[in-house]
Amino acid sequence: MRTQLFIRAAAPLLWLSCLMYSTTAATAEADSEQQFGDWSKRCVAGDAPNSSACHIYQRVVVEGEGDNEKAVQLSLGYSPDESNPVAVIRMPLGLWLLNGITLAVDDIPGQRFPVQVCASAGCQTTLRLEPEMVDTLKNGQQLFITTYNVRREAVRVPLSLDGFAQALDTLQAN
Repeated sequence: MRTQLFIRAAAPLLWLSCLMYSTTAATAEADSEQQFGDWSKRCVAGDAPNSSACHIYQRVVVEGEGDNEKAVQLSLGYSPDESNPVAVIRMPLGLWLLNGITLAVDDIPGQRFPVQVCASAGCQTTLRLEPEMVDTLKNGQQLFITTYNVRREAVRVPLSLDGFAQALDTLQAN
């Protein structure tokens, strides 16, 4: 069965998206960070005592280095009062936006999504992951994010799913 992801615009998604964006910036300091295979978990202390916001992520450099590097990053977390995780995909500028992005796990056919916003820091898509997709990711070996450059050529970025299930399980325990 084809994996379904659903895009919903809601305030909790914006909150989580802002959290993931701010905590993945190069200058941000995480209160704690753990490694699970190829996935990292980052937590930042909240304003209330004993509260923190956590997400897991993987960042893949697709081109360049230093100030000129272009990277794709996938972050997942839970927004308040939500049972399904939210994924934020950040990509570099220079995309052919009309083709959007395609997500595929292993040899399962991919599904296309629009790029929602581009700003000076890059382009971003936010998706709420349904349980079927979460299971597919937990049991998969590799996630492929396909974008298109300005020459309309496909750029396929592989992300390892090694450690994904364990990392996500620790988020659910928070």
